[in-house]
Amino acid sequence: MTQYNETLISIPHNQKTISAVVTVPTGRPSGAPPRFGIILTHGASGNSERGKLPLLCRYLAVEGGFIAVRFTFISPRLEHRVVAMRKVLAHVFGPNGDRLHEVEGCILSGHSMGSRAAVMLATEIMNGKVPKGKTKDVEADIEAELIPPSFVRGVLAMSYPLHAPGQKNDLRDQILYDLPSVIPLMFVSGTEDPLCDHQIMETVRGNMTAHTEMVKLVRGDHSLYVDKWKSDFKERWNSEMCELVNEWCKRVIGGAISEERRSDMGSDDTEEKKHENEKVEKSTAMARKRKRSTKTTVKKAAAKRKKVMSLTTIVELIKGEDNVFKVLKLIK
Repeated sequence: MTQYNETLISIPHNQKTISAVVTVPTGRPSGAPPRFGIILTHGASGNSERGKLPLLCRYLAVEGGFIAVRFTFISPRLEHRVVAMRKVLAHVFGPNGDRLHEVEGCILSGHSMGSRAAVMLATEIMNGKVPKGKTKDVEADIEAELIPPSFVRGVLAMSYPLHAPGQKNDLRDQILYDLPSVIPLMFVSGTEDPLCDHQIMETVRGNMTAHTEMVKLVRGDHSLYVDKWKSDFKERWNSEMCELVNEWCKRVIGGAISEERRSDMGSDDTEEKKHENEKVEKSTAMARKRKRSTKTTVKKAAAKRKKVMSLTTIVELIKGEDNVFKVLKLIK
């Protein structure tokens, strides 16, 4: 049976260090694909050892054969979180000779604020543009510029904070529209999350150019927990969530983005790269134009959904309550 080893590492960054844990499978699962990596980080507070990050990293290593990296970097500034993730990516999986592990590609992931950082970094790498002047980490900028667009295979956004509690008219949606169409994105969210109204999120997803999927935990909160659940249900939900994420990750690296298109993006031909960049910029511009009032277009956007599928019910009955705990997988 495949097991895993975990190593705590310290990554130099702006005269400080980023603490990270690298989870590596000790054996390859039967029929496993070529080795890939996934990077995960926490929200605005806490650290990478809280919540579901350790559980998910170990599951992806054991069941999916991924090299999973979770790191801690606390900062109230989103751009600093993006640079920290960029630094971790380059240090552990990057194309330079000092990388710790060689992989064919990587999925970026985070919880809450960390998911916003993952989306932004994916867009930066895919567009081949690293913002200058926002940080003092010149080394991280240089390392990021060496990462080819085809290296990022997808984004996993857990509890994406679409808005602040009670501020549904002030959305954090622009970076989702900016995400290039070639990057698949999976949302995992609780229906009782005060930072993400699911009706509004469906509108946002309908206006995005990227392919998106969504896993909902009915009555789940921002931490993806459900109050008053029994320990056996908690264990089943954790297993179910990890299985859904692992299945999505394997589909993404197995061909959700065509090899032909990725081959074109990795070409040294200047004209081809220029043409691809123009297509990405055009698609993001179209996404901005399609952005409408969320209050008036919820039903219309939902009606345009290409496919809606109820995937599984993970609990039958809980004393005196209806069968309310369900996981729905919504596919755009």
